[in-house]
Amino acid sequence: MKKQIGLLFDFDGVILYSEPVHRRAWEDMAGCFNEIMPENFIEDNIGQTDEYLAKKLSILWNNKYSHEEIVLTKRAKYILRAKKECKPISGVLEFLKKASVEFPLALCTNSSIHDIKDDVKKYRLDSFFTQILTSESVEKPKPDPEIYILAAEKLSVPIKNCWIFEDSVLGVTSARASGGKTVGITTSYSKKELSPVVASFPDFLDFTSIWNLINN
Repeated sequence: MKKQIGLLFDFDGVILYSEPVHRRAWEDMAGCFNEIMPENFIEDNIGQTDEYLAKKLSILWNNKYSHEEIVLTKRAKYILRAKKECKPISGVLEFLKKASVEFPLALCTNSSIHDIKDDVKKYRLDSFFTQILTSESVEKPKPDPEIYILAAEKLSVPIKNCWIFEDSVLGVTSARASGGKTVGITTSYSKKELSPVVASFPDFLDFTSIWNLINN
C-alpha cells in the first residue's frame, strides 16, 4: 500500500517572490506617517505576522499610531504593489499543478487572507490547494508549529509523512517543530541559514530532484 504523503507550502518566498514587495509596502506605510523604518527591521523579522511587526513599530514610534492603523495602511500599500510587482517563484505553478494530481496540498502562511486572496484568485491556487490556512486560521502563528499540525490534520495525513516547503528561519523552525520533513527554498535565506533541512532548492525548476525526494 502506497504511503500517504502531504505537501505543505508557505506562501511568501515559496509561492511568490513577495518578500521584497512586503518590504517596500512597509516603507510606504512609514512614509504615510512621516516615519522611517528602523534599520534591518524587516530583514530581521521575515516570516512574522503583520500584527506582530505593527505592534513592535507602534511601541518604537511611541504609540503615536495604533497597530491596527499600521496594519491597515501597510496592507493597502502591499495590495496596491502586489498587483504589479509580485511574481511566482520559478517553476512553482508547474510543480503545484503536477503535485496536486498525486498528493493533497495545503497552503500555510503567516500572512493574512486579505494579503493573499487576490493572488490566490489570479493564479488559481485554490485549484491546487485543498486547504488554505492563514494567520486567521490559528491562535499561535509561526514559529509555533500549530499551522502545520492543523494542515496535516485537515489533509488527513500524518504530519511525519508531510513535506514542508519553507523559505525563512522562522518558518523552518515551525516546520521542524511540527514533526514534518522540511525542504528549504533559498529565496530569503541561504541553505546554511535554513539548516538543518532535509534538502534545499533555489526554486522549483529542478522538478526531478524534488519529485524523487518526496517519493523516496
